[in-house]
Order: sequence, then structure tokens, then C-alpha cells
Amino acid sequence: VGYSFYRPVATKPGATNEEMKPVIEAQVADMKRLAETLGKPLLLTESGAMSRKGATVKPGNWKEPGEYDGQEQARYLEGVLNA
Repeated sequence: VGYSFYRPVATKPGATNEEMKPVIEAQVADMKRLAETLGKPLLLTESGAMSRKGATVKPGNWKEPGEYDGQEQARYLEGVLNA
């Protein structure tokens, strides 16, 4: 089962990896259950978040204004890849 991950993982901008971890792990667990139900492996096909403040809250909202924050983007990707 191929899956693209562009989900919100925080409730506030600037969330730490520790704050995002339980949210990401719960979402990945849902994906794993689906793959197991279908008897297929799970494959993360793509993931991402914009490089702006608030990207962990609304990772794919290209219309949302916000100042550049590459660290928030990096924390999002690190959290997803470590799940």
C-alpha cells in the first residue's frame, strides 16, 4: 500500500519532535493496520511540509501565509521518517 503523508502533526506552530511524535505514531499505526488488513506491505511514497511557520499544523496549505521556517519543515520530515 503506497501512502503519501501530508497530514497535520501538531496543534501549534513550532511544535517539538517530542510533541509531534505521538500524533505521527498514531497516524502511522492506522496506515499499518490498513496494510495488514489488505495483506500488503506499507510504502511511504512521499511526504512533505512547506518551509514556513505553522507547517506542522497545515503542511499542505499553500495558500496560508507565513514566514520562512526551515527548521519547522525539517522537524516535520524528521518526525515522519523516524516513525
